[in-house]
Amino acid sequence: MRFYRDYSIADLSFCAIATLGGSYAAFMSSTRAILCEEFSRHPELMRDMLEMGLSSENCEHWLARAMTVLIGAMVVILVVRVCVIAFDLIDCDAVK
Repeated sequence: MRFYRDYSIADLSFCAIATLGGSYAAFMSSTRAILCEEFSRHPELMRDMLEMGLSSENCEHWLARAMTVLIGAMVVILVVRVCVIAFDLIDCDAVK
């Protein structure tokens, strides 16, 4: 049981730090500019992404919205995981 608890805490901590690091990197304008430049080097990808609304003109704005949605989803998943871990730990303590 101790291994599960330690693993859960380490996994949750890693995911939280990765989400914070990804959030910081996502909202730096230089990162978005680099991603947009890389997208523009692949015209076939840009043609496919045009169906979803991504074009050369709105690339940075589109990426900012997409990253906001992904970060929001990660936060929701982290909250759910914290609840599951907390309830598991409470149940384990009650059994002892």
